[in-house]
Amino acid sequence: MKKFKLIALTLLLVLVALQTAAMAETIEGKVASVNAETSEIEVIANGDSYWVAYDSSTKWPEGVTKPDELVDSMVKIDADDISYIASSVEKM
Repeated sequence: MKKFKLIALTLLLVLVALQTAAMAETIEGKVASVNAETSEIEVIANGDSYWVAYDSSTKWPEGVTKPDELVDSMVKIDADDISYIASSVEKM
């Protein structure tokens, strides 16, 4: 019985980890604009326009103090695929 509980708990942890990993989306493209009022970045990727929100927990590239410094830069953004809030932004 103890072994069964250990296996069940391990399986549950693996499923939670997989679900969390599946909820991240990576967008690579060029920053077209930044809307500071709504805290959103417009990225052009593969000919499509994506608006990605950012908040106080978003990690920015070293040396970037304001998101609008990234306009016309190529970036890689990791964002939650449901809320579309960026967790990190990297310059490419």
